[in-house]
This record gives sequence, C-alpha cells and structure tokens, in this order.
Amino acid sequence: HAVLDKLVAADSRIEFITLTTAKELIANEKGQIIGVKAVGPNGEVEYTSKKGVIVCTGGYSSNSKLMGQYAPEGEYYLAGGAPGADGYGIYMMQKVGAGVTGMDCIPTFPMGMISRTDPTKGQIASTYTWKAGAITVNKNGERFCNETEDVVSIREVALEKQPEAVLYDIYTDKVLADLAAAGGDIFMRFYFNEQGAGAHVMYSGSTIEELAAAINVPAENLKKTIEDYNAAVEKGEPDQFGREFNVSNTYNIATNKIEGEKFYAIRLHALCVMTLGGVTANTDMQVLDEAGNVIPGLYAA
Repeated sequence: HAVLDKLVAADSRIEFITLTTAKELIANEKGQIIGVKAVGPNGEVEYTSKKGVIVCTGGYSSNSKLMGQYAPEGEYYLAGGAPGADGYGIYMMQKVGAGVTGMDCIPTFPMGMISRTDPTKGQIASTYTWKAGAITVNKNGERFCNETEDVVSIREVALEKQPEAVLYDIYTDKVLADLAAAGGDIFMRFYFNEQGAGAHVMYSGSTIEELAAAINVPAENLKKTIEDYNAAVEKGEPDQFGREFNVSNTYNIATNKIEGEKFYAIRLHALCVMTLGGVTANTDMQVLDEAGNVIPGLYAA
C-alpha cells in the first residue's frame, strides 16, 4: 500500500471508489461499452468512460455452484478463494456477449479441510500420514491412486474424479508414530488434536468395520482394500497403483501395513483456491464475443 498510495497520490487522474459493487456494463446503441452500473453506500450509481472499461476481476474459486457447471464434481469442491472470487465479473461480460474459455480449468489440492461453520468452504490441511504408510480411499472404501506419487497433479486430478471429490486418509497409531518421529506430523499436531480445528473430520474405530461405519463407507470394500494393501506391503513390490515400498524419499519416510489395535480416518476434500478460466480476448486484451469479434470498449486484465 505504501508504494500504491504514493503512485496514486502523484496522479490526479486516478481515483479509487470503495464499498461499491459493479453490477452491469453499459453499452450504447452501437454495442460499445461506455460505462458501468454499480451499487454503493448511497445506492445505485453509474460511471461513464471516454475510451472503454477494463474489467480486472473474474475468478470463481469461491463459487462452488459455478465450478459445478464446468467440472463433473465441481459443486463439491471446497471453495478456498477470496470471498470476491465469485465469477460475477465474467458474468457481467457474458451479458454483453463475451465468449469464455478454459472455464473447466479448475486446479484443486487433494487436502482440503472443510470448515466447521460453512460446508462449502475449506483450507489446506493435509495429514501427510500416507508418507508413513497410510492409504487414501474414496466414499466407496476403495483406493484410487498412488498416494505417494510425486507428480502432485496426478493425485489432484484423481481426487477430482471421485464421488463428491472426497477422500479419507486411513492410518493407525504406528503410522502416526513413525510420521511424528520423522518430523512430518505438523498438520496432525496443529489441526487434528482433540481441540484442533480439524477434530470434526477425524474418525476412529477399534476394528475396520467400526471405522467403516463411522465414515459411512461399505465395510466389505474397506476391509478388502486394506487386505490387498497389506499384502502388497508384505510382497514388497510396486502395487497396482505403482506405489513402492521400502524406499526412502520425501514421500516415503516409513513403510507400514494398516494394522493395529485402533484404526483412524480423516476426511478431506478437493480444495480450489484459484481458477484459470475467463473471457476470450486478443493480444491487446480486447474482449471477444463468441464469434471472435471485438466487443468495442471492453477490455479484460
């Protein structure tokens, strides 16, 4: 702000208007954009321009409904973007004919912890238990990727395709102890203790069946998933997803089977903090209509 305020103060042509929400672009009879309608502290207001309007907003990472229109499970993504990233800027431009592109380009993180107070919001909070032998299952109680895949985008996309974009990290006390011993349990310590911000998504059971009931997944599926995984660990060869065992790297700090006196699960979701889609534009950032023609007076940044 120190830099920005100094620059603004030095140029009398610049004015910031706050607490005011743009609602609609104004076009003349020729289709040229000449201003914007807005709502401010004193009600409706219009701003007109001599050369054009530049729209510098449009992200929709806080709008799960809009994400759901472009991604198969997008409506279930946790919205981690700023409150203003509701996509309304794109909508305003579409209303005057703007075409859109890349709206399905919605990257996610496979580690979203759902908010206690708003089921559409979330924050990054991976457990990292899979680094010490945990597995990840979907709502059917089945694994769907190599949890230790170092190309993170592969795991991100894999979760996006799961029912409701939900996963459960399945682990045991031994897994957690080895994770802590290696210093990799930072999220477990800060988010998932009994008084932590993530206690509402932590589940446990004395048996696999009890855990399955707690997280509402088919017990037979979860039991078979764990049995198959444990057998792969014993065999020591890469499993069906390419996960390797008895190797040491950033994503493999301990090898463990899913076994013990107690079983745990933590529910996480695909989390979106930014979107990449927007209106079509040329190299001069003039907004184009669906036919590729310039909408005069309308620019995007």
